[in-house]
Amino acid sequence: MPDSYEGEVSEAELHRLGQLLARRSDKWTMIGMHHNLPAHDEHGVFFEIRNYQQVMECFEQQSKLKLVLSGHVHQEFVIVQSGISYLSTPSTGYQSLSKSGNVTNESPGYRRLKHYPNGRFETDVRRVRILINLNSDSGRT
Repeated sequence: MPDSYEGEVSEAELHRLGQLLARRSDKWTMIGMHHNLPAHDEHGVFFEIRNYQQVMECFEQQSKLKLVLSGHVHQEFVIVQSGISYLSTPSTGYQSLSKSGNVTNESPGYRRLKHYPNGRFETDVRRVRILINLNSDSGRT
């Protein structure tokens, strides 16, 4: 959404998603999106998609949808709701406690996934160690 940190998924896009998934109903599905679903209130991250209820209802109607990945929040989460695993990925930049912008001292990170034909998956988060060379012109090596 312009001039906002919030996002929105249009009805047309939800309809298109339903059609695409119906064509491949024999395949397990993973969706990647920028904004997170559902809310992570305990960490200060609330719903950031304006029509989150409609989006989650659409997702819950997809029997082969097992995994939804997101970023945006600069934090790592795993929430399972209605048989769907919602995973957020830490930032490759700074990590924060909430959308308030309070930065933590955690290292940048990324999420690894391993998928299996039966819909099962394994995941973990890896943190990246940053080395600083004070003698370098750029300050980093």
